Amino acid sequence: MKRPSTRKRYYVKSDVSESDKSRLDFIRLHLGTNSIILALGFFICMYIALRTDVLNWSYLKGVDSDLSFFIGLFSIVLGIGTYSYWKLGEKSVYTFHFAKSKFLPRDVNVIFTWKNFCFGVSSHIKTKSVELPSFVRAIFCIGIFFNLAIITLDNGAFNKLIKYPSEILQSNLDYYPEEEENIENIPAIEGCELIVRAYKLGYAKDLGLCEPKKIDPHKMEICKKRRSDEPYLHYMSRLLLDSIESKADFFHENKVKKIADKFDLQLQKIETLKDYQVYAINAAPRASHHIWTDLPYPENIVIQMYREYFNPNHCIGQFQNQTNTVVLEEDDERKYSKLMEHVYGQLLFNPKSNINVGYCKEYQIHWNSEPDTCDNLAENPKAALKEEGILSEVELVLKRHDIAIEILNLEEKIQAIEESESKFHNVKDNEIPFPSKEASEEKASKKY
Repeated sequence: MKRPSTRKRYYVKSDVSESDKSRLDFIRLHLGTNSIILALGFFICMYIALRTDVLNWSYLKGVDSDLSFFIGLFSIVLGIGTYSYWKLGEKSVYTFHFAKSKFLPRDVNVIFTWKNFCFGVSSHIKTKSVELPSFVRAIFCIGIFFNLAIITLDNGAFNKLIKYPSEILQSNLDYYPEEEENIENIPAIEGCELIVRAYKLGYAKDLGLCEPKKIDPHKMEICKKRRSDEPYLHYMSRLLLDSIESKADFFHENKVKKIADKFDLQLQKIETLKDYQVYAINAAPRASHHIWTDLPYPENIVIQMYREYFNPNHCIGQFQNQTNTVVLEEDDERKYSKLMEHVYGQLLFNPKSNINVGYCKEYQIHWNSEPDTCDNLAENPKAALKEEGILSEVELVLKRHDIAIEILNLEEKIQAIEESESKFHNVKDNEIPFPSKEASEEKASKKY
């Protein structure tokens, strides 16, 4: 009884497996090579553009108008030209096949097989292959060159390409000057034409300040421009050797270590440098001066509050156009406040003086102050400043002052590294790396 049942199960299982295999017969892919290559090229270029973050609206808005026109012209001309020249809109000569072997043409070249499926290429033109519409292939072709232009070109690179022909032309015209031009044709000093002519006619004994400065041969630099009769190959080899020598000097003089030392110093103060830039961009106050007085406001309290909140730059125009005198009435209860404000503006912000004492927005007069304000500032300055609402401003100024000191110390350390590098150059060029005795005595006399 068991054997027939097992045999029956065996036949059922085989029937199921055969039916499963027959279900996969519908997978018959016959794709034209033109469509496959254009689709893959378009999506690969688009993926690279997305990864490099150039195919976004914020970046495209910053592209110059000239570059935008060039990218559009470049993509359309080369895209349509490639599409027409290689006949990408017609039926593909080669076809990619992915199907079972029994559904493949006879002349197919099988590349690899996978689970009874074969992948191959056929040049059989009569084979029915799936092709993208011609206008879609044209769009893909234009899109490939558009993505390539966006990836490879930016505003700076495009401007360099525009200027490159004129620079090449200028480099060809800019030759090494002849020896006569170096010695005899010394450029005349502007405004000395009459004195030079009088000297030549004998009406003046010397040229005075108009006499051309003598050229120190030790300070002359070697001209590396192309000579008028120098072959281009020799000029190119000379520039190549100079470049190799400069690179060798760069690594021989250990400049990499000095650059690394400068970078390490800046990296240690990265937060300080960041705060320094933030304060400079936000125009944070460099000073905070406050004057307390029990005098009333010089103007109406409403006008004064309006100026403080809605017109913080009022003091600039006020003190720039300030008169030399002020007219006060005897019965005016604010006359002493107006007089104080006028004297305050004349002493500190008078535009007629060569050097102003300060900037009016960094000064503030606290009117109607309590008589014990100075005592409170002396006893508990932090609490008093917080009560006046200026503690954060004063702390910001003090913090910016400390940051400025740290930046100054950092610059001195970087300058010391640069000076050590210049001393190395002086020793290399057989120059004295230390000042002479006369220079030291002159520096000491100036100091004392």
